[in-house]
Amino acid sequence: MNEEIKLQLLVLGGLLHDVGKFAQRAGAPMARANEGDFLPDYKGKPSHWHVLYTDHFIEKNLPLQKDLKGHRSRLAALAAGHHKPDSSDVMQACIARGDRLASGWDRSKLETVDEGSQGYKKKRLNAVQDEVQLLRHEFQEPGKWFIPLKKLSMVRDTLFPVQDSTGDPAEYKALYESFLAALEQVPTDVGFEHYLACLLRVLEDYTWCIPSATYKALPDISLYDHSLCTAAVAQA
Repeated sequence: MNEEIKLQLLVLGGLLHDVGKFAQRAGAPMARANEGDFLPDYKGKPSHWHVLYTDHFIEKNLPLQKDLKGHRSRLAALAAGHHKPDSSDVMQACIARGDRLASGWDRSKLETVDEGSQGYKKKRLNAVQDEVQLLRHEFQEPGKWFIPLKKLSMVRDTLFPVQDSTGDPAEYKALYESFLAALEQVPTDVGFEHYLACLLRVLEDYTWCIPSATYKALPDISLYDHSLCTAAVAQA
């Protein structure tokens, strides 16, 4: 495998490492057979189940650029292994480090819904405007305004935050199905840069409104922004 292919896989692995959170919240299938390979142990139990959804998505749903089709399983392992990276695999280590650094600077600590509950399917992305404080000595905890779970579009009902903090979990299923349909339009018989630009557009359209983290973190960073940051650090 040449260095150019390695870099392309590294960028894609960083971008897609957490796409399993989207799939998990939508009730999509996961690669349960790979539990022992990708799930870390937390307090004696396997955790971070979203990586198995990432694995399944890349293996079964992702349209892959023509020169990378022979490396699909390698890409899936890179993306899904970020919570349990192989110590001998430099590329996995890069993505794991990128994820940890991105998480460190884009997440504010806050007790929110438990990862083991179904609350993460209802929690919506906090609007950053809600964190702006204009009055001195009267700080108010953010958490009154939220971004609707909708495909990005330049209309008021999509762009403007609402005051409903929880949503119907079925919204994730509908959004994910639309996401998979949009992915089918991504060209794969073009150069990598054009393929990547098209993939980024679809990812932004559908993950701009999804909170990247809901467990013990203020959910004010989108899955798209976190993923883009992770990929940037990993490839660097």
